[in-house]
Amino acid sequence: MPNMDNLNNSTDKTVDEFTDLLIGGGVSRVYHFSLGLTTFYMAPANLHIRTDRWRVIELKLYKVHTNMQHEYLVATLEGPDQANVLLKIERTSRNPRLQSDSQGNAHHASNVQQVSESVISHRSALFQLVCDMVGSVINKTAHDLVSIVTEQKEHELVEHLRFANRYPDLLELAMLATATQSLATEYNLLDRNCYWFVWASTGYFMQEYQDAVVPVNLPMVVSMPSGSEVRRLVRGICYIFDGSEQYQSFSIQELVDAYRKCRGKFDSAVNTVKSNLEAKEKYEAEQRAHNHTIEQLKHEREAHIATAQQLETVEAEVKHLRALFMANASIQLDCVLFIIMHLTVLHILL
Repeated sequence: MPNMDNLNNSTDKTVDEFTDLLIGGGVSRVYHFSLGLTTFYMAPANLHIRTDRWRVIELKLYKVHTNMQHEYLVATLEGPDQANVLLKIERTSRNPRLQSDSQGNAHHASNVQQVSESVISHRSALFQLVCDMVGSVINKTAHDLVSIVTEQKEHELVEHLRFANRYPDLLELAMLATATQSLATEYNLLDRNCYWFVWASTGYFMQEYQDAVVPVNLPMVVSMPSGSEVRRLVRGICYIFDGSEQYQSFSIQELVDAYRKCRGKFDSAVNTVKSNLEAKEKYEAEQRAHNHTIEQLKHEREAHIATAQQLETVEAEVKHLRALFMANASIQLDCVLFIIMHLTVLHILL
């Protein structure tokens, strides 16, 4: 698998899809990454490049056993010459640009993160009170990120999907993350959190690639410091706890529709670019043909002018020769008349 140094030093065009990640030091917001991909594929010079030259061959869902019990997704992408790249996709409440802010802001963020995302499974009265107190203040902008990583051996693998015969492409993965973000642009510790983000993503692939995805058997229950958590409640429906005793159902079909809308816009834009490019090429071809015709007419005109000049020269020569002939003829006639006159005189005398 190529690492960051290899990607940075490589001049191979196959890494162009990852330019935005490389510029950002290996990390980018999913929206910017998706935008960079669409811009790359829509460039007239790249219209011949297939979007599936980088394809997802497996997805792994990892859990980080810290206070936050953070979860994220890692996609293994296979590219040209079977090169592999690992992309990490995750949702977090922390803005990477704010990690070096003042100690006060860092302390505030630390206090908020002390409320573990693992409380989803808790039902105590104390937790209910906490939900009422912090539920309205923990909504913040979600920071959904994509980054190039290596094998995540230090974290626990809790879900593993492999694809066979039919594979999502890199653009679908990026657009799916963007579509997921569009359904919940705010991060909420109790529902639209990192769990929801990765659950929605794997749920999408399980539904849309059910004939091609092969789940790798893993324990359905993951040990956690505060107890246990069931990894998947119902396939196709992602249940989110909203701070009460009720669950909000989130249909994966919402995400499917959002992705298809996003991909539809891309396909339409590509078709527009292709149509415009074809129209431009047609116009340029017509212009070249028109210019060629004009050049031919110029050459023909020059040839006609040259011919006319030659004709004028010939006519002048003919006139000159005619004048010489007429002059010679006049001289000859005078000579004949002179001879006849002398002969007549001689005849009379004789």
